Amino acid sequence: MQSTRNQIELQVQQARIGLIQGKAQIEAAHEAVILAQQSRDAEREKLMYGISTPYNVVLKERDLVSAQYAEVQVQSAYAKAVIAMDQATGTTLERNGIRLDDALSGTVTQKPTPPLAFPAIPDRNGVTR
Repeated sequence: MQSTRNQIELQVQQARIGLIQGKAQIEAAHEAVILAQQSRDAEREKLMYGISTPYNVVLKERDLVSAQYAEVQVQSAYAKAVIAMDQATGTTLERNGIRLDDALSGTVTQKPTPPLAFPAIPDRNGVTR
């Protein structure tokens, strides 16, 4: 019994660490996308004034797409961390709005309300995105 308790405690602790790291990674990836957009926009403006080349603009576009891809990857990792926490704490049904009675009987008395892929995260200025 104590071994099972220790294992559950370890799983919850690992899931909590995953959530903390995931939140920080999402914030960093979002900032990277913003910076890549600004850099691309600046390069486009330079091109308009003849200071840059189309090749440099394409490179900045590539950097932006890479940053956006990385952001999607960390959002996926965070969603998986939320699922791991739900599994470790036994709250999967509750988070998805599923009643235990319905799950056991195989009937649906109330429509489930699935959560967002991950909770909204406010940025530095307190703006939720």
